[in-house]
Amino acid sequence: MEKYLKYLVVVAIGVLLLISLGCGKKVVKSKSPHTIIGKWNWVESLGGIGGVRLTPESEGYTKTYVFNPDFTFLSYKNDTLMIMAKYRITRKLVWDSYMAEVLQVEEQIEQIIEFRGNDTLSLGDHVIDGFGHLFIRVKGD
Repeated sequence: MEKYLKYLVVVAIGVLLLISLGCGKKVVKSKSPHTIIGKWNWVESLGGIGGVRLTPESEGYTKTYVFNPDFTFLSYKNDTLMIMAKYRITRKLVWDSYMAEVLQVEEQIEQIIEFRGNDTLSLGDHVIDGFGHLFIRVKGD
């Protein structure tokens, strides 16, 4: 009985340790080829309450995001700098269902990061009825 109790205590401590490690936010330094570092051109945004589709053609402007290795984020609209801020990437539970890498640019809405191959970036607003934004990597930058 005493041996069983010791085993149970060890297992319980192990489970609590795993849970405590999984609950904290961690900065993710991606080692995959799908790194966010670089320059990205906006292709389209889909979503909102009405399921709207926005593109550079429909809106009359281009958007470019730049993610630098020093965690500086730059956002351009038609080649005009609109935002310069710090960003961070954390791994956290989203929609109470799965772990994901989440982008946080100072004071902006959190966005869930997904890659579709090496050169396509999807950023999804982490809010109900938010937008999903699709970007293509600028080659050579």
